[in-house]
Amino acid sequence: MKRLLTILALPLCLALVSCNEDEYNADTAESYYQPYPGARRVASLKTTFVENGNESVYEHNFQYDAKGRIKSINSNSVIYTSFVMNNNGFKDTVDCRGYMTSAANYFYRGEGLEVAYNVSIEYPDYPSMNGYYSTSAYGVFKQNGVLDCFSQVSFDYSSTMLQRAYVDGGTYVDVTRDSDGNVTGYRQCEMSGEVHEDKGDTYLYLPITNRTNFDFSAYFGYWGVEQSIPDIRIPYRAPYQLAAFGMIGSTSKYLPWGVKERGAGGEYNEIKGEWELDENNIYPLSFVDPYGRRTEITYYK
Repeated sequence: MKRLLTILALPLCLALVSCNEDEYNADTAESYYQPYPGARRVASLKTTFVENGNESVYEHNFQYDAKGRIKSINSNSVIYTSFVMNNNGFKDTVDCRGYMTSAANYFYRGEGLEVAYNVSIEYPDYPSMNGYYSTSAYGVFKQNGVLDCFSQVSFDYSSTMLQRAYVDGGTYVDVTRDSDGNVTGYRQCEMSGEVHEDKGDTYLYLPITNRTNFDFSAYFGYWGVEQSIPDIRIPYRAPYQLAAFGMIGSTSKYLPWGVKERGAGGEYNEIKGEWELDENNIYPLSFVDPYGRRTEITYYK
């Protein structure tokens, strides 16, 4: 009941923090949320992969405020969407190439968080499919700086380590971790305990500390939590991030490496990706995951 009341009360709580945007100053705004100190700031990410012969690209550029918090994310993507077309009485499924741009701005107001964002999609060959929308999503931070709730999801922690996320509508997500605190997967369940999706203890990590301000395991979707938040769903495709910047608690300590998959005989096989590090073997420059998806990373000097 406590979690349900928290979610229902969210719009009322945030009605007090979503006004006076014209007077907002990102560099002086106070917030319970604090970014990790001393970590090197990621300036941009570019994720590319080929699916059904089509190359999709998701590029995100990050700006930070004077306190080191994420301030804005501007994204440019090449996407492919399948549409059913009526061709002289016959229905054909066509993969349409589109260009998606988005801009997200973060507003910190004490315990409140607003993410205001817009998304535009253009299909040059099918302009009737073009779309644009602008909206905001809201959350409330606990005094220790982690989100108590965001959109229709609320969170349970042990200190600052996320244990479970409750989704409005009657499901929850349990996050699994290894002994070092790295997120190894998630289980999505009904409130009755029936398991919908079990990816617990699925993901592997290199013994290399992540010294950036960005959690790549969250960006790749290992947490399974943000999939329940509208317009995030698949984090590396999303116009904005939460867990990757530590807003949903303690992040993974090491760099993700691979996955464990069950073979035809029931055995588990480990499939690993490949990181490229800088000349000092400290900061990651790119990662090719076990399925060929490539992510390139740049930093602020």
